[in-house]
Amino acid sequence: MDIDEVMVKINARYQILKTWQAVADELKIPRGTVNRIAKGGYEPQDLDVRRAVGLSVLIPTAPCAECGEVHVTKRCTANDKPGKWPKWVRVPGHTGGEWK
Repeated sequence: MDIDEVMVKINARYQILKTWQAVADELKIPRGTVNRIAKGGYEPQDLDVRRAVGLSVLIPTAPCAECGEVHVTKRCTANDKPGKWPKWVRVPGHTGGEWK
């Protein structure tokens, strides 16, 4: 579920329950957070809030030391141009052999 779907669902619950406090009590998160999500432009970062509203959980990941982007491979794709070999980069938490 993405933040737009969450926003629509929270607004729908507000139409039924009539108060932000009732929606917050139902979701077990702060009223101000419910209001900010419903008005748009805010995506919560807190793990418990994300779970409560049905958003996917964010996992902290270190960026590439070469380009600053987050990769899912051990090769830096920023250097992936025609005629060039992608650079191998050190992935934090990986000591070689097996992923931790």
